[in-house]
Amino acid sequence: MPGAAAGYALSYAVPGEVTAVTHLGPLSVAAAAALFAAGQAVAAHRLPLGERRADVAAVRPSPRRIAAEAAVVVVALIGAYLLRSRGLGTGTGGASGPGGGSAPGTGEGTDPFPLLAPAGLAVAAALVVLRCHSLPLRLAVRLAARTRSAVPFLGLALAARSRPVSALPVLVLLPALAVSVFGATVSGELTATQEAAAWQRTGAPARLDADLPFSPEAIERVRRVPGVRRVLPATRTSVRLDEEFPTATVLAVDVRAYRAVLRDAPVVLPDAPVLVSPELAGRGAIEAPGVPPRLSPGGVITGLAAAYGSGPLIVVPPGGALPNTLLVEGDGLDGGRLLAAAAQPGALARTFEGALAEITRTPLTTTFRRALAVVTAALACYALAAVAVALVAGAADRAGALSHLCALGLPESQARRLTVLEVSPMILLSTAAGLLLGLALPAVLGPGLDLRVFTGDLAAAGRPPGPAVPVLLACGVAAATVLGAFLHPVPGRRGSLGTALRAGDLG
Repeated sequence: MPGAAAGYALSYAVPGEVTAVTHLGPLSVAAAAALFAAGQAVAAHRLPLGERRADVAAVRPSPRRIAAEAAVVVVALIGAYLLRSRGLGTGTGGASGPGGGSAPGTGEGTDPFPLLAPAGLAVAAALVVLRCHSLPLRLAVRLAARTRSAVPFLGLALAARSRPVSALPVLVLLPALAVSVFGATVSGELTATQEAAAWQRTGAPARLDADLPFSPEAIERVRRVPGVRRVLPATRTSVRLDEEFPTATVLAVDVRAYRAVLRDAPVVLPDAPVLVSPELAGRGAIEAPGVPPRLSPGGVITGLAAAYGSGPLIVVPPGGALPNTLLVEGDGLDGGRLLAAAAQPGALARTFEGALAEITRTPLTTTFRRALAVVTAALACYALAAVAVALVAGAADRAGALSHLCALGLPESQARRLTVLEVSPMILLSTAAGLLLGLALPAVLGPGLDLRVFTGDLAAAGRPPGPAVPVLLACGVAAATVLGAFLHPVPGRRGSLGTALRAGDLG
């Protein structure tokens, strides 16, 4: 009422004509507030107050807490959207990207808000799981109530309670596991992209290029180098196409043999005699010196144009020209030994191992990989600590309940099952949510996750690694949860029934 009266008085300070709404507005607000308060009181006290026990009653969150948690979720989603749409830049004064918009991360400054988006999403997911985990558990409780054994019903009923102490394991476990899985995923994606960049720089396990053709004797000497399994001769020339592509590289090579050389590379050669890089796709027959006439491209080859030059690449069947490029397949190939065996003046050697070492040995890349490993290991330890917290937090209440049940004849084996059913559901739900969120974060963040500085300027999108390490992390946490819950109620830990009755308020 005082607020309504103050607002009504302040309304006369606003310039303008006084209308009926000026008088009815404050009165209607005051009346609605009074009716709402009266209705809440009537709804709360229309029935006699029943007994409420803290050990069986679920604590309902206050409206303020729900509003605060909803705000955290909304802010996290906004941060992820900003990080995906414009990266870490402020978006002011940046360079224009495709379509006229600002390119991600090209603003004048760096916005720290999107930088916290991964952690914010993890916390938001933890809050959602904390609020919604009881829904599937209540369904499981209803199903367990139909069974003859009381242990599943009691264990799941205890797990479905929303105790304040149960929030800590979820708020620790889910973000820690999500960020840990995210670090393992990014590390695996970084490794896969670095290997793809090394293949794009060499085009083969090892390659020798020279301005002058290699003689048959030189090819035979290279073939006899220890570790060499195959030497594939090829002819590399430069041609002029048109004004759009002034220079293109023509590689005359046996496509089937080249496909066998690249069987370990993330590059697939279509089964066609003439291949072109994506820039020349859809142009039809290509007319240029060095390209066989009346042969149209039969497929598109990606990821090899950069190995042979800065322009497009055209792969054609071998002709009668002498080879000036040798594609070498083998194990432990050394560029110096290959050059010494070829004895070709002005020749250059490139190896996949050398290109990969050049990409990965930079100090920034090494530091980034070590940071990912440390963060992954540290947060995995935090996740295991959250499991211990989940067991210890309710140890006193659990011991009292087990003392009562064992006094009623509950065997030791069923006591262990009861503890597993009480502790495991929330931890397993948090583990599954953390695993899914960690695997989805690289795709959710999108352009905000730019690893080109660590991968030889090759975008990492579209090269996700296998989820072996993240799944092992999640399975390890789940196994630790079940094992810890199984070993927790060991004999001698519960105390006597008299102690439980004196310590608690159940008697």
